[in-house]
Amino acid sequence: HQYLYDYYYISTRLYHSAYANIKRDPQLLEKSNYLIDRLKELNPNRHETYFMAIERVMLMRNFIEASEISKKVISITNNDISGSGHYYLGLSLIGLNKMSEGLEEVKRGIELGYQYEDPFSAQTFGNYFGDAEMYAESLHAYNSAIRLSGGNDLESELKIGLIYFFKGELKEAKQSLLNVSRKYKNLSKNEGFNLFAPIFNELGVPFN
Repeated sequence: HQYLYDYYYISTRLYHSAYANIKRDPQLLEKSNYLIDRLKELNPNRHETYFMAIERVMLMRNFIEASEISKKVISITNNDISGSGHYYLGLSLIGLNKMSEGLEEVKRGIELGYQYEDPFSAQTFGNYFGDAEMYAESLHAYNSAIRLSGGNDLESELKIGLIYFFKGELKEAKQSLLNVSRKYKNLSKNEGFNLFAPIFNELGVPFN
């Protein structure tokens, strides 16, 4: 059963990846739905089964159903796994234009052990949390983005300095931006850097 479960699970992820990144062909999601049903037959309460079901309906932009499945994951799993449930519930709520509630769920998921899986999602939530003035969560997300990018993520590194600046922690902001200035050459030539230049100037951080 384990071999068959793994085969169905990996195949489902491949269908979802193809739909999201290559071609939005509804047949891909029909095939993944068939495999999700097989996963449920093999192990109806295994959390990976639910996560695949959530991923599928979110690709269909059915955020109400995604939120309902996420709540079920939270109800039947332990804290480590329910962290992912809270994260997906947060995503679902954001999809339903309930940003504040969604961010609270994502925050809860992180507190229970959820870890961002890719730099793009981490950076996106860094932005969301920053806009909501949830600065601790924003810093965590940007640091996760840097880690997932192999240690080099200029945008996230700049925004960490920005977060410290908005928090009024000017010493930390200056040190953070000094580190960026020393690490990256020709900062002024990077697209979007003009948005950060006034803060560099205000803090007395040199750049070229």
